[in-house]
Amino acid sequence: MGRRSRKRMSLPGERRPGAPRAAESGEGDSPLAEDHAGARRREPAARPPVSGQRPLGLRPRKERPPAPWGRFPLVELCVLLALIIGGIGLASGGNRGTLLIVCAAALGSLAGIQQAIHDHFTGYRSHTLVLSGAVAMVLATVIAFVVPSSPVWLVLVIAVIVFAAAAWWLQSSFRRRSGGYVVR
Repeated sequence: MGRRSRKRMSLPGERRPGAPRAAESGEGDSPLAEDHAGARRREPAARPPVSGQRPLGLRPRKERPPAPWGRFPLVELCVLLALIIGGIGLASGGNRGTLLIVCAAALGSLAGIQQAIHDHFTGYRSHTLVLSGAVAMVLATVIAFVVPSSPVWLVLVIAVIVFAAAAWWLQSSFRRRSGGYVVR
């Protein structure tokens, strides 16, 4: 059996490569179009969107909101500093190098979390899972260090509960600030 090729459907008003122009073919404003076999078919009429419903892919895009400190590139400078400190830590080695690498990872993570918080709470982008994961991880770390005798399964259960509660709260918060969007 041979392979069959499918003809690409064209949208109303779209011109296929190699097809004659509307003025040349005499189609003009006619709702009828001629297909490959010469038969006439009716083009579907465009449906008006249902009120309160946004068409997919046509969400309004707005620019990123300004940071509270203005045009100063604080996040970018923190990431650059974390890269420099991490490079120095890799080059030095030993206990000092390990400490520098950990500090660089912490500084870079703080810069990323700050950007995620800013984007999320201004309604620009949803970072629900990142932020709720960060909250759960910080709480699990604090519990593990404050109560070192606590069982691991208990710390994990508490972290999962905190993750779920934070995700629910962050999602509802983003929905309020973004004008009803769940994800943007």
